[in-house]
Amino acid sequence: MSRSPRVVIADEHPTMRASARRLLERDGFTVCGEAADADGAVEAAFRERPDLCLIGMPIPGGGMWATARIATALPQTAVVILTASESHLVDATRAGAVGSLLKGMNEEQLASAFRGVLAGEAAI
Repeated sequence: MSRSPRVVIADEHPTMRASARRLLERDGFTVCGEAADADGAVEAAFRERPDLCLIGMPIPGGGMWATARIATALPQTAVVILTASESHLVDATRAGAVGSLLKGMNEEQLASAFRGVLAGEAAI
């Protein structure tokens, strides 16, 4: 029996974190940590060593900083940003994110993108 993928969710909005948690848990992921800012995202990722770290943009303390820190220190953790603006896509890739997803995607698209990232695919 394989374990479910472990995820840290970082977003400044509690409602967004709760929605992401429901979606991910419904689709077989285990949410092992949550954070409301960049420092908390890095702390949770370092503590939990998740398979995937989902970082909402913008996030207090600097989402690109958190992305780069996690991607550099934890290469086994796939970092995906979730943003309302396409303007973050290039910067996120430069910071080490393996994917950038738009907040307007439907739940099925998001779950499929997360599974693809864990299979080694880029999510854009």
